[in-house]
Amino acid sequence: MLKTRIIGILLILIGLGCIIVGVIDFIVRVTNFSSPTSIFYLTFAGFPLVVVGAIFLSFSFKSNIQTMINQNDTNVNNDLDKCPLCNNDKDSGAKFCIKCGMKFIKVCKYCEKDNKIDARYCKNCGKDLIN
Repeated sequence: MLKTRIIGILLILIGLGCIIVGVIDFIVRVTNFSSPTSIFYLTFAGFPLVVVGAIFLSFSFKSNIQTMINQNDTNVNNDLDKCPLCNNDKDSGAKFCIKCGMKFIKVCKYCEKDNKIDARYCKNCGKDLIN
C-alpha cells in the first residue's frame, strides 16, 4: 500500500512538473516571438502521468475507504440496538422500550405488517411509511 501511494504521488508530481515546464516554455517562446517551442511536448506527457498517479492513489486508499465505510455501518447497526429516545439497550425482538415505552416498530397502514422504526418504506408492500 505504501509503495503504491509513493508511486502515485511521484507520478502526479512528475506529471505536474512536466505540465508546468511545458507551459512556461510555450509562454516564453510565444512572448519572445522566438523559434517554435522545443519542450512544449512535456505538457502532453504530463497529463497522462497525473492521471496514472491519481489511479495509483485511488487504489492505495481504496481499502482505507472500505474500512471506514464498514466501521460506519457497524456504528449504525449498533445504534439500532439501543432505544433512540432513552439510549437503553433494547432486547432482540422487542416492540417497545422497557424503560421509556417507545415503540420500536412502525405498522404499515396499507398491509398492517411490522417494520423497523427507522424504515422509510414497508418491507412487505413497499408503500411509504412516513406519509
